[in-house]
Amino acid sequence: EEKEQTSSSLQSRIYLAGLGIFCILVAGTAIYSEFHFSSIYFRSHHKVTHHTQQDVLVKGDRALLRREMEELSRETEQLSQKTEFIQKFDTFSVKDNCPNKRCKPCLQDWIIFKKKCYLFYNEPAPWKTWEQSRRFCQDRRADLVVIDDLEEQEFVNKHINHDKHNGYWMGLQHLNSKWTWVDGRADTLGFWMKQTVTTPAPKALVVPRQNPSESWKKADNVFLNKFICEHNARLSFLHESSTVS
Repeated sequence: EEKEQTSSSLQSRIYLAGLGIFCILVAGTAIYSEFHFSSIYFRSHHKVTHHTQQDVLVKGDRALLRREMEELSRETEQLSQKTEFIQKFDTFSVKDNCPNKRCKPCLQDWIIFKKKCYLFYNEPAPWKTWEQSRRFCQDRRADLVVIDDLEEQEFVNKHINHDKHNGYWMGLQHLNSKWTWVDGRADTLGFWMKQTVTTPAPKALVVPRQNPSESWKKADNVFLNKFICEHNARLSFLHESSTVS
């Protein structure tokens, strides 16, 4: 009986020892598996992170390159516009029109307003006929002023200084039974002085010291008057001037 108890106790111990060893092996396997998979995950995550960082850098380089190419394209276009503008003149004073190597949107002595440049001819008499005035403007790659709206008319009236009996030639003339601007458009504003509406004459003046919406006067081409020239501002020069500190 003692032998049987001893044998049973030994078997229990062996069983428990085996169970303990099994548990240790299972735990070790679990720990190893967790470590192994963690290592694989870390390496994979590192690779993904590395590739993601590389992708971000590549995308950043591409965006920077695209911006630089766009800026170069704008500068090339601006240079082309400047060259085209300058080549229109037989003589072009860089000193007067591009001081400090920055070109102005308007020629010297011209005034800019809403992306257009204006020259108010205020030289002493004798002045010029309508045709002579227009040739003067065209020689400067411009034309007699064309009024687009009341705001522009108000701007013009603020800059003319002549007596109320004379005025400044505009680019408005009577052609084919209608008043037409030199750019080919028919006039739709009709800012005529009330007392001159029925006066027959083929050309138009703007008269100082009048209500802007009632400041036009009809006149014959043979009369000598001051005048206003106009041309579009050079947008590339306008951008350049706006960057001057």
